[in-house]
This record gives sequence, structure tokens and C-alpha cells, in this order.
Amino acid sequence: MLINEEGKIVTARVVQGHPLFDETMLRALCRWEFRPFYHEGKPVSVWGTVREVFTYPKAKGSS
Repeated sequence: MLINEEGKIVTARVVQGHPLFDETMLRALCRWEFRPFYHEGKPVSVWGTVREVFTYPKAKGSS
């Protein structure tokens, strides 16, 4: 994802995932905000990675 000088995500994509979660994850991620990143005292855009792991709950009675 690309985070701009104001701490807002301006570009995001799923690198690896499952079609059931990809769209939902991107919508949620794009609402996140970060504190601006600074380099030599000035806010800068940065590229970052977020890793989210989704698992299905086990069905009752399964081992």
C-alpha cells in the first residue's frame, strides 16, 4: 500500500488472498489512517505491507 504525506492510504492491493476476503479487506484497509512518516523533518509518502491472516472457525464436533 502507498501511504501519503498525510497518513492516508492512496493505493492498496491484495498480493495473495482468497476471493471471499479480498474485496472486504481492501475496503477495511482503505479506512485506516496512519501518522505521517517523516524524513529529515518533512512528511513523506511511504510504501508498506500489511499481513492479515483469516481462518475459519472449526465446526462443532470436528477435531
